[in-house]
Amino acid sequence: MIPWAIPTAVSALMWKFLYDGQNGIVAHYFETIGLVDRMGDLLTIYVYEKV
Repeated sequence: MIPWAIPTAVSALMWKFLYDGQNGIVAHYFETIGLVDRMGDLLTIYVYEKV
């Protein structure tokens, strides 16, 4: 069971890191290109409100 569960757990942690509102790579990139005003707003507001 452990060998089956470890890749899933690692994958979940990587997605969490990518979309994190304070340190996430995706959040930082979206803030840089202007899709969100602040990195912390990535998962809390609708992106389409600005369009």
